Amino acid sequence: MSRPIRAFVLVALLTTAWSRAAVAELSMSLDRNPVRVNETFTLDVKSDDADADEPRLDLPDGVQMIRRNTISSRSIINGRIEASRTWRYNLVARQPGEFVFPALRIGQDKADPISVTVLAADSKAAATGNQPLLLKASVDQKSVLPQQQIILTVQLLRNVPVRFAQMSDPKPANALVQKLGEDSEYETTVNGVSYMVIERRYALFPQQAGELVIDPIRFQGDVSAERQLSLFGAFNETQPVSLQTQQITIDVRTPTAADAGLPAQQVELTDTISDGPYRAGEPLTWTVTVTADGVLPAQLPELLPGTGTGTDKSWRVYPDQPQDNVQVIASGVRTVRTQKFALVPTQPGSQDTPTLTLPWWRLSDGSAQQATLPAHHISVAANANGNSSSATVNATAARTKPVPPSVATPAVNQPEPVASAAIVSDNTARWWPWLTALFALLWLLTAALWWFSRRRNSSVAAAAPSTPPQHDASTAKALVDACKRHDAHAARDHLLQLTGSSSLSALAELHEGAAAAAIHALNHALYGPPPQRWQGDSLATLVPQLLRPSSKTRKNTAAALPPLYPAA
Repeated sequence: MSRPIRAFVLVALLTTAWSRAAVAELSMSLDRNPVRVNETFTLDVKSDDADADEPRLDLPDGVQMIRRNTISSRSIINGRIEASRTWRYNLVARQPGEFVFPALRIGQDKADPISVTVLAADSKAAATGNQPLLLKASVDQKSVLPQQQIILTVQLLRNVPVRFAQMSDPKPANALVQKLGEDSEYETTVNGVSYMVIERRYALFPQQAGELVIDPIRFQGDVSAERQLSLFGAFNETQPVSLQTQQITIDVRTPTAADAGLPAQQVELTDTISDGPYRAGEPLTWTVTVTADGVLPAQLPELLPGTGTGTDKSWRVYPDQPQDNVQVIASGVRTVRTQKFALVPTQPGSQDTPTLTLPWWRLSDGSAQQATLPAHHISVAANANGNSSSATVNATAARTKPVPPSVATPAVNQPEPVASAAIVSDNTARWWPWLTALFALLWLLTAALWWFSRRRNSSVAAAAPSTPPQHDASTAKALVDACKRHDAHAARDHLLQLTGSSSLSALAELHEGAAAAAIHALNHALYGPPPQRWQGDSLATLVPQLLRPSSKTRKNTAAALPPLYPAA
């Protein structure tokens, strides 16, 4: 191609590009005008430049964007290539008025401002059931006390198919919110028009006095428009819909002295105690169940036996971790709390178990109530080991019977029996150096006697367990040191090595009284809920007793020995 021809082609291309840029246009248009409150409408921003960047769209106050799409198109008309890009915005107005969308610019291109007129909602159409979608929200009461249950009901009524439906949840400030079960569906008729209703319920619990504001619940989705015809047959178009409820304000009254107590519809207390016989220093299990209607677990107060008069000094009370279960009932929520207590009688005789009282406020008639558990009158026998006084009760081990699971209480796996931490006077701390030296000598003597006994009684040793206890001084001293450091894991390892037991539970079965309680306390600190700090003082003082064969061990060993004069 010669130089003049190339120059001509270049000029032609530049001229074409300049002419396209010169005629490039930017415009804004609405799909309809006017519109009504909560009705969606579409704003299109179109540019003749298919590679143009999206302009910044400033929405006027009171107008919200629901969805945004970008559409690019290219076509050839009479040999000319035409390309464009359209930004489509689905909008909704929340209040009536005149709203102006300001001018837009893309480079040198400019779109003139455009306005939309928003009319008030058509109350007549809603009343006659001519609207395809309706959204309603209501509460069961407008004036409540702090902590009192409020039922919020949200209903979506539709008589057209809905796709991509989304509904917001209430998030009021200073209130607890609990969704009540799954959504329910049913049919209803409004002024002769049949609707399918989707109903959702919430329980709200205001936490302080004042105004509780429930912001509007919002719904978004796509509904089918009128049937359209195309070259490929009939099809249904969809258009986005956005609805919202009215704001709801609730008066939360300041409670007075007459309103004291937990506001609830109903509160009941029930309890059971483990079977006897009961002995001083040995724990029994007390299981308390609270059933409260219109109350969440976070609102229930701590259960304190002996509230108002103080816990009876003839009992030691050790609470376990409560187990909560929330049920959905017709009137809202129901909380069932089950809590176990280890009760240790400190002295023998005829005694009453501690009482329990829970004050509450009955909402049905506005009266103060008290849920009360009366005391159980039981007979406590003296401890066989003589540890019946409160001064000598160093530990408790609650060996509970399996409690039948309640319908509202989930089963909880507890690998080990419940036990309490040891209680030892702080005055013994100054004797530790002397006790440590004494224990070391006792371990050496015990180890020597055991070694001689093993050599003289080889036949008896053959009948003994395959892993005999290792009563060596270093392991015994390590056990004492672990107890002083309150190191539960190290104490368990050294104790099992010294005694030759397979587990702490098995070792506890071979002992009674304080020794068994100390082993159970260690076991509970390691495995029992909730995790707790273990105090090893009690176990350290009982190490000599744990290393001596108990009466149970001697009986088992005697039964395993061969007869002195076997029959011929």
